[in-house]
Amino acid sequence: MEIATLRFGALEVEEDRVIRFTSGIPPFTDVLHYVLVARTEELPFQWLQAVDDPELAFVVADPLVFFPDYAPAIAPADRQELGLGREEAVQVLVLLVVSRSAGSIMANLLAPVVINPQRQTAKQIVTDGGLDLVRVPLPIPQADEVVAAVRAAG
Repeated sequence: MEIATLRFGALEVEEDRVIRFTSGIPPFTDVLHYVLVARTEELPFQWLQAVDDPELAFVVADPLVFFPDYAPAIAPADRQELGLGREEAVQVLVLLVVSRSAGSIMANLLAPVVINPQRQTAKQIVTDGGLDLVRVPLPIPQADEVVAAVRAAG
């Protein structure tokens, strides 16, 4: 299938790569279908691109790249909603906020995106923790370069 995007132009993606959110990412609660777009020059960062909204895309990353001890607890109700067994593997991503003016990148560790890779279902969950986890600086020395790359993409 082909999806239109503001940042990447038309993208051809296999339908089995479409991730269906059980509830949308606030405040975009009506947008439920996304694809992950990984561009080699931007790794370890990816884009969570909305399928039905060409302008909506989030910068995301695997939190373990930057925070090796990060292990968000997934509530039993969330596991059930995603069709996950107790021991079934999940993919966890965190939404990033790129501050162009400050040249920094912040991760939202309070509300990660949890994906069931077998079913391609996802949900942004809220973990136990304080508001200080909403904007945690990424520990990367080359933040200015990454901000410039993200700025160039969109």
